[in-house]
Amino acid sequence: MGARIERVLDTHLHADHLSGGPALGQGDHIPYHLHPYDAIHPLDMVPARIAYRPLEADQTFRVGSAEVKVLHFPGHTLGMVAFLIENRYLLSGDSLFLESIARPDLGGKAEAWTPLLYESLKRMEELPDETVVLPAHFSDIATADDKGVFHAMLGELKHRNPGLLKLAEGEAAFCDYILANLPTFPSAYVEIKRANAGLASPDEREALELELGKNICAVGKVQGGASG
Repeated sequence: MGARIERVLDTHLHADHLSGGPALGQGDHIPYHLHPYDAIHPLDMVPARIAYRPLEADQTFRVGSAEVKVLHFPGHTLGMVAFLIENRYLLSGDSLFLESIARPDLGGKAEAWTPLLYESLKRMEELPDETVVLPAHFSDIATADDKGVFHAMLGELKHRNPGLLKLAEGEAAFCDYILANLPTFPSAYVEIKRANAGLASPDEREALELELGKNICAVGKVQGGASG
């Protein structure tokens, strides 16, 4: 396509897949950006050993002709961010999906992080209804449009997304809902976090084993496939 990678913007320190972002930054000298709250393993509390440039809330980047704005939405992780493109397209990462919302327990602090998720989603709802939400994961391939794109207007999601509907019932009801619907914690996620933070270096076989299994970064019990 003749494109050139100028920088890597990471929504968060991933737990479900091994990230290629830090490797791009080291090997090709492409700036790798991450929120500093995620530059630490949430369970071990050990600082990351990767080179990164810190992302800040409301920071903006110019990529070609497009403006990219950083929005800090903690909850899934403390450093979870979304990227608002041209004030219209929201790359929501793992904070908001088309049929669900983020799970806040992958740092081992579900009760402490769930209120943060509540506040983040409340702020996200303040974006214009015409904002196009483009999530990092999907749970049902049938939710794609005829071009294979997974997207929805924020205003539409306010009326049908179970997690967003719970916001209207208040923080207590929202927290009860989240804590009652958390999927089983995948043990591999701890080691994937270590690898993405540069605290572990799995070989090819170990990496394949870590990558096996479902992506379950969303709230709710999913029967097969990816969640989110």
